[in-house]
Amino acid sequence: MRESESVDYLIEGYWEVEGEQESHENFKNILTSLSSTALHKVVCHFNYDCSMDIFSMILDHPLLDKSSLLAVYWRLAPGYYQQYESKEQLSRYEVDNFTLLERVHKKLQCSEKLDSSLIFNPKNDKGVDWTIEYEEQMRSLFLKGKKPFYSIPEEFYNAV
Repeated sequence: MRESESVDYLIEGYWEVEGEQESHENFKNILTSLSSTALHKVVCHFNYDCSMDIFSMILDHPLLDKSSLLAVYWRLAPGYYQQYESKEQLSRYEVDNFTLLERVHKKLQCSEKLDSSLIFNPKNDKGVDWTIEYEEQMRSLFLKGKKPFYSIPEEFYNAV
């Protein structure tokens, strides 16, 4: 399978079969063969409504570029959590996603070791500005005189 076909295979969800373990094996087998450029394409076009195990495979990929990691971060909608005063207000589903976001956040903070040969701009990702997506939720909390429990670091707004 050519790399472009592998990217499409992952993006389109063709790796998903009846059994979860077999699906994960399919995903892992294709994912491990990808270059950093192909992995970046997967990250930028992937359906983020999948299991945490799948995300772990992506985050643990040895060729995960800093720009790809930043793309994952913004696609996990960090601004969404700025509408809450405390983590206790999150639903179980939101806690799982937030836990993943925290993992990406920590990895980005230690990203000096990561290669940054690719480009991602959260303020202009093919015309999408991920940084303003949940601005209203945050603003409404501030208008009530409250602060969100989660803040997006300033450096995460910058292109890499």
